Amino acid sequence: MKKLFIFISIAAVLAIAWWLISPIFLNKTVNEDLAFEFGDIKMTYEEMEGMSASEAEDLEQQIMEEAALMPDIVMEEDMPTARDAVVRRGVFQDADEAHQATGDAILIESGEEKILRLENLDVTNGPDLRVLLSTSDNPNSRDTLGEYIELDRLKGNMGNQNYTIDGDIDLSQYKSVVIYCKPFHVVFGTAIFQ
Repeated sequence: MKKLFIFISIAAVLAIAWWLISPIFLNKTVNEDLAFEFGDIKMTYEEMEGMSASEAEDLEQQIMEEAALMPDIVMEEDMPTARDAVVRRGVFQDADEAHQATGDAILIESGEEKILRLENLDVTNGPDLRVLLSTSDNPNSRDTLGEYIELDRLKGNMGNQNYTIDGDIDLSQYKSVVIYCKPFHVVFGTAIFQ
């Protein structure tokens, strides 16, 4: 009976150790396209970013023509153009020597849709990493996070990924994106919006 208890205890300790340590050695790459759709028009974010001013005007005209064909729909807001969809950008910075992060955080707003896009992300992996929007302009620790909204679990520690933001959230209140280890309350990387 004593040997069984010792065996179960050792197995439990090894399982917990693997859960805590394995993310450091394993990478998960996610590459999602970011696409905007309006009727028959579908474009990726990269295509929109590479547009010239005249191409952006042509796209806006095409969207307006398609909107005019939609009966019984009243547009009360200005139609977003390909150029004004990006609200703010930030570049990821290392949290400390043990937790490195690179890549871009981009807030995108198109009509009612709000998205946080992480591009070319490469962050040290860890257990149960979360993506937070923070009101702090220097969220380098648990104590300096300020008010925050947890968007979701980090999908992968490398690559391009999208996170939907609730339409009721006022993006102007949030100054940074934080990659945060929830169980240990450790900041792995931050991107301050410019």
